[in-house]
Amino acid sequence: MRKSLKLELQSYIYENIKHCPDTYGCDLHAELFNTHHYIIGRQNAKDWLEEHAICPWDIISTLVDYELDNFGEVQTDTGCPEKVVNMYVYIKGEEILCKSDKLYKHWNNILTYSDMKLIVDEIC
Repeated sequence: MRKSLKLELQSYIYENIKHCPDTYGCDLHAELFNTHHYIIGRQNAKDWLEEHAICPWDIISTLVDYELDNFGEVQTDTGCPEKVVNMYVYIKGEEILCKSDKLYKHWNNILTYSDMKLIVDEIC
């Protein structure tokens, strides 16, 4: 993962995790990356890709592999930059959160603010 993207997503998690009260550990990723769109607008998505120097074909390939492995089919409209970027961010957000042992220790529990702080400390 590109360093600029990793830092951006870590910052996004840091800024938004506090807005996830009463969230179970297993739901944190969805709350952060699936409740709201990360990028809104076709041009914003294209600009975001350019800003991070990410080849659209590379992220479509990542997206297709992820969705086939997890859903058995490709569900994202790969012709829509906004949908592609949002799904890519969803995938990369999951990769970052997977690095937190604290998150998995509280997978079936509601996360406290101190749990969330420890998760952020682990991934940032």
